[in-house]
Amino acid sequence: MGGNSVWWTWTAPDYGSVTINTDGSAFDTFLGVYTGTQVTALSQVAYNDNYAGGIGGSSRVSFNTTVGTNYQIGVSGVFGVSSNITLHLNFAPLVPPRLIITPAGASIILSWPTNSASFTLQSTTNLGSPITWLPVSPPPVIANGQNMVTNSLPDIRRFYRLKLQP
Repeated sequence: MGGNSVWWTWTAPDYGSVTINTDGSAFDTFLGVYTGTQVTALSQVAYNDNYAGGIGGSSRVSFNTTVGTNYQIGVSGVFGVSSNITLHLNFAPLVPPRLIITPAGASIILSWPTNSASFTLQSTTNLGSPITWLPVSPPPVIANGQNMVTNSLPDIRRFYRLKLQP
């Protein structure tokens, strides 16, 4: 970020994706997003200067968020120019995929969309405390845009979930 920069802190309310832009600002902008708490030790998440389709030197970044993470958003002007800044932030929470369980003779087929974020299929036999969730094997096979796992019907009650992997 340049010398005449303005900073905001935004905390992600959930897992998801966010797009931030400077459309409508009165000057040509740089836009950077970072994590960290010390200016000298920030880690860059996203950075842009003049995105295609932007208005008058606007900048835009998009990235996936982690719930509870503080993001430092900095805007500065090209060649140190400063004026009025317009900052737009559009957050879209992650929509968990739907797990479909289909009986197939002496087996069940568990499936969920492949275009979901990284989810792992887990199961347990007990929903009482403490719950122990374990990965389901075999690993999924991809067919027709779906992750698919075929398991024999258990002789005991089994519960399934998709767990987001950080």
